[in-house]
Amino acid sequence: MDKFSQKVTYAIMTTVELGIRHGSPPIQAKSIAHNQSIPARFIEHILSALKQAGLITSLRGAQGGYTLAKEPAETSLAEIVQAMNGQGIHTLNGSTNGQNKTPRTDDALLSGIWQQLQNAELAILRSISLQTLVDHYQELEKKRTLMYHI
Repeated sequence: MDKFSQKVTYAIMTTVELGIRHGSPPIQAKSIAHNQSIPARFIEHILSALKQAGLITSLRGAQGGYTLAKEPAETSLAEIVQAMNGQGIHTLNGSTNGQNKTPRTDDALLSGIWQQLQNAELAILRSISLQTLVDHYQELEKKRTLMYHI
């Protein structure tokens, strides 16, 4: 089950790529896109949102590119998701399509449950650091490389 939108997934993989290279010179957008198989048409939008959220910094010029704004262990998965979705993780109870709707009984009945679910989801995302994702990614890459060479 895919829980994250493709945009959020691209943002996570962008920050993982920057986390892998943390402490190295800035990396250009096209290199991030290539290394993580992110379509070029999305990378600038992703980087802009991450920069606006204060998660990454950019450096202009020939040696420019992007770096993480802080240590990977200091960035949570929740921050990355929120950078792409605004302050909410996602909408569980749907959209009203711009119509003013009188609250229905089922909405009133279930709203507390949806709020609990969203709070639990946010707590889990806050507990996962970018460093944890970087470490796991590197383990997966090692296993993939070993399998390829066998």
